[in-house]
Amino acid sequence: MKSKTKIVEPKNIIEESSNWPVYIFLFLFGFLLYANTIPNEYALDDVAVIQQNKFTKQGIAGIPEMLTTFYWQGFWDLNAGLYRPLSLITFALDYQFFGENPHVSHFVNVVLYAFTLVLLFVFLNKFFKGNKFLLSLFTTVLFAAHPIHTEVIANIKSRDELLCFLFFLLSAIQFFVYLDNLKTKQLVYSLIFYFLALFSKEGAIVFLGIFPLLMYYYSSTNAKQILVKVLPYAFIALVFIAIHEVVIKSAATPKITYSFLDNGLVAAPNYISRMATAIYMMGKYLLLLIFPHPLSYDYSFNEIPATSFSNLKVLVTVVLYGFFIFYALKNMQRKGIVAFAILFFLITISLTSNIFMLIGATMGERFLYVPSLSFCLLIAMGIISAFKLKETQSLSDVLKLNKAALALIVLLLVGYSSKTISRNFDWKDNYTLFTKDVFATPGSSRTQYNYGTVLLNTKAANEQDTLKKNLILDAAIKALLRSTKIDSLSPGAFLNLASAYYTRKKYADAANAAIMCLQRDANEVKANSILGNAQYRLGNFDEAIKNLNICIDKKFVSDETYNFLGGSYFSKQDFPNAIVAFKKGLEYNSKNTGVILNLGAAYGMIRDFDNAIATFKLGIKIDPKNKQFYTYTALTYQNMGMLDSAVVYQNKTVLR
Repeated sequence: MKSKTKIVEPKNIIEESSNWPVYIFLFLFGFLLYANTIPNEYALDDVAVIQQNKFTKQGIAGIPEMLTTFYWQGFWDLNAGLYRPLSLITFALDYQFFGENPHVSHFVNVVLYAFTLVLLFVFLNKFFKGNKFLLSLFTTVLFAAHPIHTEVIANIKSRDELLCFLFFLLSAIQFFVYLDNLKTKQLVYSLIFYFLALFSKEGAIVFLGIFPLLMYYYSSTNAKQILVKVLPYAFIALVFIAIHEVVIKSAATPKITYSFLDNGLVAAPNYISRMATAIYMMGKYLLLLIFPHPLSYDYSFNEIPATSFSNLKVLVTVVLYGFFIFYALKNMQRKGIVAFAILFFLITISLTSNIFMLIGATMGERFLYVPSLSFCLLIAMGIISAFKLKETQSLSDVLKLNKAALALIVLLLVGYSSKTISRNFDWKDNYTLFTKDVFATPGSSRTQYNYGTVLLNTKAANEQDTLKKNLILDAAIKALLRSTKIDSLSPGAFLNLASAYYTRKKYADAANAAIMCLQRDANEVKANSILGNAQYRLGNFDEAIKNLNICIDKKFVSDETYNFLGGSYFSKQDFPNAIVAFKKGLEYNSKNTGVILNLGAAYGMIRDFDNAIATFKLGIKIDPKNKQFYTYTALTYQNMGMLDSAVVYQNKTVLR
């Protein structure tokens, strides 16, 4: 029995072999656009999925764990409900064969993107049945160059986005072939690729809405036939969801509830405000597609404050999207390209829009990676229509087109490409990225925090010039203060602020910031350490003893902990406890000359001169150029009445 599905025979289909020059051009174009990311280092979540991921660092041996645990489990126990094993597996393979090498991983991302562009052209060319070569080509090159994609390619971690879209394209291409010949083999290939897309990122679930849309536009079928053809994809999705749920729910740590730090919409005062803010962000997405500047890796709390429907920008966005939906539904029956582009955009952005459900991020440029295809398609079609261009049959024919149209395309590509290439440099490393983007999204507590932290821990820590170091620390303090003002509940910002103040030798400010941190997180023992050290510097010895003992009880100690604890007891003339603390310090680090000097002095204060002399001579053995040891030894001998020995050591201070 013949199928009731009437397949529209393609007309003027370009032979695949004739498209090889196009494939090569698109691959090289995409590769060259992002080639300058290859020398970049790791940034942002690359640490979590590669550098410090215990499964990734096992290489191939870590793959079974990746398949049976949630996304972040190789780094921490934060169960965010994510399951993306395939992208993690590719990182494990990178590590297996090339070790900890960010340049190889960046290279892989660039190659995957370049290959995606080839597949995108094949997908569009098949979708349009070879009758719209120019539209397929223009759309693909605009997609290739659009700067909104820089986060996905330049950030290694976002390989999940790359793989998800790549496997969807492979699945869709096989789906078209299946619709043409109805051979089960092509359907099986398509389903396998869709399953791989899901294993790359859960967001592939939205493609369940794209497959029926593609079938509706590609062939003359009714709703029932579309449903039957799409049911296998729904089954694959259900299988993935079942696996996903088993992995997430079997984890030792339960799934977390997102906070306002993850998604700023959680802080909205009510549901109406949350919806208004989500719609406002949908307007921002449109603006970023039209004018992708400035770009940022982060739009979290409180870069986009909660708003209401009285906001004119929200109302304009409602009207725009209302018009888009009305136009698409009204013209869908005609199978117009504009209607298809609108529906493709709405379906692919639905999951990350925060309108139907709250996700683990406020908004992100990576969420526009797939939906931006609609924008590029509309721009390409607009140019073709405006200049009344005739479809061509080959890449060489493009050069014979209207010069004004070509000039506009070239202008767009030059503008997009320039922005893309320059933005790639911003992703060089965390320091560069944080330094650039703090100005792009100044209202984000996280961008201020990250900027201040990287100044403190990277720039200031490596600066030897005191004046320059203080200027860097002042900039770090300024950024961290802004972070605490935006998010006054964050213990991390106060902790790093305390550290910056302490390094800057502003001990009273350091103590206050440490107290603010402990008020927000009483278990943040590092804050006790900074507070104890600062209180010692300020002469508040009882508070210093209290906080430093907390550090010792929690086994959070450094060279300074026992030294300052002993110093506090010493200043209170509690010399026996001072001696105990200093001796503990030497057990921790037997070569700390500061502790040795103080221990000897404490012995001297209780007139235990023999131990004092032995301790100072130990210091001389470790650091023979330290004049203080000779001076204290001479004074001790003098107190013992051994003047000849005192003179000998006093003379040695002159020689030093």
